Amino acid sequence: MSRRVVIVEPDAAGRAVMDRVLTAEGYAVDAAGSISEARALLDAGAPVELLVIDEMGERGAVLEDVRALRRERPAIPVIVTGTLLSPR
Repeated sequence: MSRRVVIVEPDAAGRAVMDRVLTAEGYAVDAAGSISEARALLDAGAPVELLVIDEMGERGAVLEDVRALRRERPAIPVIVTGTLLSPR
């Protein structure tokens, strides 16, 4: 059985890259464009080994969403990534 990972990435191209890399490493990947979509995947699917969230929106809002997810599902590790480059 594959290890299941849920990724949250607002950009479709970013989701495709993360999916490709994680699938090549043996993970079963479910991809979502938002945290609310990820919650639906978490509720509907098999057990999840890891949740990877690309930082989106205001930092405080993302952290609150992550804190809520950690309270709801304390057994699932969460990794939050961020964009390394910006227009500034």
